[in-house]
Amino acid sequence: MAFKTTRGLYAPRVMSFRPTNALACMQRFINYIFQPLRDCYPGHFKNYMDDCSIVTKEGELELYRQITREFFKIL
Repeated sequence: MAFKTTRGLYAPRVMSFRPTNALACMQRFINYIFQPLRDCYPGHFKNYMDDCSIVTKEGELELYRQITREFFKIL
């Protein structure tokens, strides 16, 4: 989205939250990025907007570390 000014066109470098569907676009993008984790670890990885949760039971430390490593690889 660009704006016409007296000095020419201005295009912001950050996503504007003024449009009504900006949050929905962000959620769809985040879902697309983390889809492999949700497919591989159903019930263990969840995300909503900018919050991500890794849920494991006590004693599943290696599984937690594995999901965390894959999460940071995606980022």
